[in-house]
Amino acid sequence: MTDQTEKNRPGPSDILAAFRFLTRLPLPDNDETPRGAHIIWAFPIVGLVLGAAAGLLAWLLLWLGVPRLGVGVAAIGFLVVITGALHEDGLADCADGFGGGKDKARILEIMRDSRIGTYGALALILVVFARLSGVLAMSGWDMVLQLAAVGAMSRALMGGVMFALPFARKDGAAASFGRPSAASAGLGLMIGLVAAIALTGISGAMLVGVMAIPALCMMMLAKSKLEGQTGDVLGATQQLAEAVGLLAAVALLG
Repeated sequence: MTDQTEKNRPGPSDILAAFRFLTRLPLPDNDETPRGAHIIWAFPIVGLVLGAAAGLLAWLLLWLGVPRLGVGVAAIGFLVVITGALHEDGLADCADGFGGGKDKARILEIMRDSRIGTYGALALILVVFARLSGVLAMSGWDMVLQLAAVGAMSRALMGGVMFALPFARKDGAAASFGRPSAASAGLGLMIGLVAAIALTGISGAMLVGVMAIPALCMMMLAKSKLEGQTGDVLGATQQLAEAVGLLAAVALLG
């Protein structure tokens, strides 16, 4: 076995690294040889845990008699805080860039601007409202299962887009993270699919199919406008897939 093959092999440390990368949790960093994009197979595991935690919080608040709107706000707010609004930031940057830029250079310039514009603000409002609407329509233990399933698959799709598209710029965050292997991306997608079916039944396969639509649309838009992907594109992919997934979960799973 070559050293490169050994380096690319998934391991338990990848899960911890994925939590460090996708959340603000104060986890120890003992990695002497960071594996970069090879950890993306573990992204859906992070999504599953975060979604389940948000669902448990929502379920507990409902049991305590908290008004449903407050429950939904708490669940979405938990996800925003625990991730440091990482994916929301990507969504806003993409909306501003694609909405205000006329060419690749200008789009990337706008996406790097830390200030939020009209397109970004509107995108955040619409997507947060869509996610909130989905959570508000859920009930009981289904909140936990459906939030976990959607959380897992939305992050698995990030890895698929990361593998499918080259880097839009060589000095961006995505480029420094690296490009995953087909095995890492494929394993992540498989984990997301299995999690969705295991948590929600065979209808979970339909849920995955619906969630793949916004991810594919985002991928085609990025390929057309940027000739590749950035970290912001990946964040936007996750947010759109999650919003559609939460609404679809209510429609498909009840």
